Amino acid sequence: MTAVQLFQTLTAGGCRLLRDGGQLRIQDPRRLLTDDLRQAIRTHKATLLRLLSQPTPANDTAATAPSVEALKVPPTVWRCRCCQGTRRWHSIYGVVVCGTCHPPGAVALVKEWFEDDGRCL
Repeated sequence: MTAVQLFQTLTAGGCRLLRDGGQLRIQDPRRLLTDDLRQAIRTHKATLLRLLSQPTPANDTAATAPSVEALKVPPTVWRCRCCQGTRRWHSIYGVVVCGTCHPPGAVALVKEWFEDDGRCL
């Protein structure tokens, strides 16, 4: 398992990874951590800390929402971080949103839909 796969496994399972100086803190409310996962965390600790220090849209003011063209990719590339789904919609405001986790409140808000294979509906 690579460090990125480990990070995805932990976050998809409800764990929260935090950088505290040079320490890695993990909140595990669902008691997901097994001995194997703990060993993988020890093995990939330095890489996980580097991943956590990279800018993200939440803490990087220069970041923007992904373009629709960037998300027109096969489902193996784009997946929702919460549900791992690939169905998404492009709002009239220019934001691309997971169609499973955040279905549109009104049809008028949807500019276009994208399905699992990346094609526009």
